[in-house]
Amino acid sequence: EPFGSVYCYNRTGELIKVSTGYVFPNGIAVQHNKDGTPMKLIFGVARNATLWSFDIVGHCQIEKKRVWGNLPANSIPAGMDFDEDGDLIVADYNSGHLYVFGPGGGAPVRVVKTPFVYVTNIQFRPNSTELYITENESNSLWKIQWKSKGMEQYCERP
Repeated sequence: EPFGSVYCYNRTGELIKVSTGYVFPNGIAVQHNKDGTPMKLIFGVARNATLWSFDIVGHCQIEKKRVWGNLPANSIPAGMDFDEDGDLIVADYNSGHLYVFGPGGGAPVRVVKTPFVYVTNIQFRPNSTELYITENESNSLWKIQWKSKGMEQYCERP
Protein backbone atom coordinates (compact mmCIF):
# COMPACT_ATOMS: atom_id res chain seq x y z
CA GLU A 1 0.00 0.00 0.00
CA PRO A 2 1.41 3.43 -0.90
CA PHE A 3 2.52 5.17 2.27
CA GLY A 4 5.23 7.59 1.10
CA SER A 5 4.67 11.18 2.14
CA VAL A 6 5.91 14.72 1.56
CA TYR A 7 6.62 16.95 4.57
CA CYS A 8 7.28 20.60 5.37
CA TYR A 9 8.86 22.23 8.40
CA ASN A 10 6.74 25.05 9.78
CA ARG A 11 8.19 28.21 11.29
CA THR A 12 8.38 26.67 14.77
CA GLY A 13 10.29 23.60 13.54
CA GLU A 14 7.31 21.24 13.59
CA LEU A 15 7.27 18.63 10.81
CA ILE A 16 3.97 18.75 8.90
CA LYS A 17 2.78 16.04 6.48
CA VAL A 18 1.41 17.90 3.44
CA SER A 19 0.65 14.96 1.12
CA THR A 20 0.69 11.17 1.35
CA GLY A 21 -0.16 7.99 -0.53
CA TYR A 22 2.86 7.57 -2.83
CA VAL A 23 5.31 4.79 -3.61
CA PHE A 24 8.76 6.32 -3.19
CA PRO A 25 8.27 10.09 -3.58
CA ASN A 26 11.62 11.55 -4.57
CA GLY A 27 13.25 14.71 -5.85
CA ILE A 28 11.49 17.87 -4.79
CA ALA A 29 11.51 21.34 -6.31
CA VAL A 30 9.74 24.62 -5.64
CA GLN A 31 8.78 26.88 -8.53
CA HIS A 32 8.80 30.60 -7.71
CA ASN A 33 7.16 33.51 -9.51
CA LYS A 34 9.14 36.56 -10.71
CA ASP A 35 9.19 38.25 -7.28
CA GLY A 36 10.50 35.11 -5.55
CA THR A 37 7.23 33.97 -3.99
CA PRO A 38 6.91 30.15 -3.93
CA MET A 39 4.12 29.05 -6.33
CA LYS A 40 4.31 25.30 -6.85
CA LEU A 41 5.66 22.23 -5.10
CA ILE A 42 6.78 19.51 -7.53
CA PHE A 43 8.08 16.01 -6.80
CA GLY A 44 8.46 12.68 -8.56
CA VAL A 45 7.02 9.26 -7.78
CA ALA A 46 8.89 6.11 -8.74
CA ARG A 47 5.96 3.71 -9.19
CA ASN A 48 4.52 5.40 -12.28
CA ALA A 49 7.29 7.87 -13.22
CA THR A 50 4.92 10.76 -12.56
CA LEU A 51 5.80 14.29 -11.51
CA TRP A 52 3.12 15.74 -9.22
CA SER A 53 2.44 19.44 -8.73
CA PHE A 54 0.61 21.33 -6.00
CA ASP A 55 -0.15 25.04 -5.68
CA ILE A 56 1.52 26.53 -2.61
CA VAL A 57 -1.14 28.61 -0.85
CA GLY A 58 0.63 29.34 2.43
CA HIS A 59 3.44 28.17 4.67
CA CYS A 60 3.19 24.34 4.70
CA GLN A 61 -0.13 24.58 2.84
CA ILE A 62 -0.67 23.09 -0.61
CA GLU A 63 -3.71 22.35 -2.75
CA LYS A 64 -4.84 21.40 -6.27
CA LYS A 65 -2.86 18.22 -6.90
CA ARG A 66 -2.10 17.81 -10.62
CA VAL A 67 0.19 15.84 -12.87
CA TRP A 68 3.12 18.12 -13.83
CA GLY A 69 4.59 15.65 -16.30
CA ASN A 70 5.64 12.06 -16.89
CA LEU A 71 8.91 10.35 -17.60
CA PRO A 72 9.06 7.24 -19.81
CA ALA A 73 7.92 3.90 -18.36
CA ASN A 74 10.42 2.31 -15.95
CA SER A 75 11.95 5.71 -15.11
CA ILE A 76 12.70 6.65 -11.53
CA PRO A 77 12.55 10.41 -10.97
CA ALA A 78 15.47 11.47 -8.78
CA GLY A 79 16.97 14.91 -8.11
CA MET A 80 15.51 17.95 -9.84
CA ASP A 81 16.20 21.65 -10.09
CA PHE A 82 14.92 24.72 -11.93
CA ASP A 83 16.99 26.97 -14.16
CA GLU A 84 16.44 30.74 -14.55
CA ASP A 85 14.37 30.14 -17.70
CA GLY A 86 11.86 28.25 -15.56
CA ASP A 87 12.76 24.85 -17.01
CA LEU A 88 12.63 21.93 -14.58
CA ILE A 89 15.52 19.48 -15.03
CA VAL A 90 14.76 15.99 -13.71
CA ALA A 91 17.33 13.22 -13.30
CA ASP A 92 16.15 9.71 -14.20
CA TYR A 93 17.92 7.21 -11.96
CA ASN A 94 17.14 4.27 -14.25
CA SER A 95 18.37 5.60 -17.60
CA GLY A 96 21.06 8.21 -17.01
CA HIS A 97 18.97 10.84 -18.80
CA LEU A 98 18.08 14.35 -17.73
CA TYR A 99 14.53 15.25 -18.77
CA VAL A 100 13.83 18.96 -19.21
CA PHE A 101 10.28 20.24 -18.75
CA GLY A 102 9.15 23.74 -19.69
CA PRO A 103 7.82 26.15 -17.03
CA GLY A 104 4.28 24.79 -17.36
CA GLY A 105 5.16 21.10 -17.21
CA GLY A 106 3.65 18.66 -19.74
CA ALA A 107 5.88 16.56 -21.97
CA PRO A 108 9.67 16.93 -21.76
CA VAL A 109 10.98 19.59 -24.16
CA ARG A 110 14.51 18.15 -24.17
CA VAL A 111 16.33 14.97 -23.18
CA VAL A 112 20.02 14.96 -22.28
CA LYS A 113 21.92 11.64 -22.16
CA THR A 114 24.65 11.53 -19.53
CA PRO A 115 27.69 9.23 -19.81
CA PHE A 116 26.49 7.00 -16.96
CA VAL A 117 23.39 5.04 -15.97
CA TYR A 118 22.37 5.84 -12.40
CA VAL A 119 21.87 9.60 -12.05
CA THR A 120 21.03 10.34 -8.42
CA ASN A 121 20.88 14.11 -8.09
CA ILE A 122 21.49 17.45 -9.74
CA GLN A 123 22.15 20.92 -8.33
CA PHE A 124 23.27 24.24 -9.74
CA ARG A 125 26.22 26.07 -8.26
CA PRO A 126 24.70 29.32 -6.95
CA ASN A 127 24.58 32.17 -9.47
CA SER A 128 26.16 30.12 -12.25
CA THR A 129 25.51 27.87 -15.22
CA GLU A 130 27.46 25.03 -13.59
CA LEU A 131 25.18 22.03 -13.10
CA TYR A 132 26.52 19.32 -10.80
CA ILE A 133 25.37 15.73 -11.30
CA THR A 134 25.90 12.84 -8.93
CA GLU A 135 25.79 9.26 -10.13
CA ASN A 136 25.72 5.95 -8.32
CA GLU A 137 27.67 3.62 -10.62
CA SER A 138 31.12 4.92 -9.72
CA ASN A 139 30.05 7.32 -6.94
CA SER A 140 31.14 10.32 -9.00
CA LEU A 141 30.36 14.00 -9.13
CA TRP A 142 30.20 15.55 -12.61
CA LYS A 143 30.01 19.18 -13.70
CA ILE A 144 28.51 20.44 -16.96
CA GLN A 145 27.71 23.90 -18.30
CA TRP A 146 23.97 24.48 -18.67
CA LYS A 147 22.33 26.92 -21.11
CA SER A 148 21.30 29.29 -18.30
CA LYS A 149 21.91 29.87 -14.61
CA GLY A 150 20.15 27.89 -11.94
CA MET A 151 17.15 29.51 -10.30
CA GLU A 152 18.11 31.31 -7.12
CA GLN A 153 17.26 29.13 -4.13
CA TYR A 154 15.44 30.43 -1.08
CA CYS A 155 18.49 29.66 1.08
CA GLU A 156 20.70 31.81 -1.21
CA ARG A 157 18.65 34.96 -0.63
CA PRO A 158 19.85 37.62 1.81
